[in-house]
Amino acid sequence: TPGIFTEQSMITFLPLLLGLSLGCTGAGGFVAHVESTCLLDDAGTPKDFTYCISFNKDLLTCWDPEENKMAPCEFGVLNSLANVLSQHLNQKDTLMQRLRNGLQNCATHTQPFWGSLTNRTREERGVQRGYQEVQLGGQAREDPTVAQGFEI
Repeated sequence: TPGIFTEQSMITFLPLLLGLSLGCTGAGGFVAHVESTCLLDDAGTPKDFTYCISFNKDLLTCWDPEENKMAPCEFGVLNSLANVLSQHLNQKDTLMQRLRNGLQNCATHTQPFWGSLTNRTREERGVQRGYQEVQLGGQAREDPTVAQGFEI
């Protein structure tokens, strides 16, 4: 069933919401944010990738990897906004390509840090530690968290 708002009325409505949120100090605030997750197994292999857009903590639209598109996930008052936003984002070819590659990008962006973040162990007091070399941004640097005599 179609929502109470048409796409054109929602486009008109969004600047009004923005104006109210910025211009009326007593009205409170409106917060829209993008959230993404990359779930990894113990070996650092990506198992799941999510990408969602929320408005005031309500999920509006999320990436659906089975459908290869953004799908509305708000079915209450903001359903019309969720539908319009999903349709709009699905027309953005660059975004769609990035989301299709989301799981692979998780692997690419997490692998350089995986070992240094997950293989750290805490040694007993008094045990001497050596320096480890960690690759960050293409440069080798000494990792101060494993320096001799330094306790975390």
